[in-house]
Amino acid sequence: SSEKFSLDEFWPSRLETARGLTHLGKAEFAELIGVGKGMYSNYMNGSCPSIETAIMISNSAKVNLHWLLTGVGQMMLQSDQ
Repeated sequence: SSEKFSLDEFWPSRLETARGLTHLGKAEFAELIGVGKGMYSNYMNGSCPSIETAIMISNSAKVNLHWLLTGVGQMMLQSDQ
């Protein structure tokens, strides 16, 4: 199948929730996760990040990667990880 994987319509709100946990503005958060402001805007419009960027978001905000990408499961990583 040539269908491109796409995230659900609530991905941008989960991304903004994750960013909010870092107390950073959009430009600062984009820099932290290694993308430009334009690419961050694309994510806010529903574009799918690379797996490397998704991991950077997860690590930066300390949120569960599975939750970030799917909305399923616990938002926060457990403190013992």
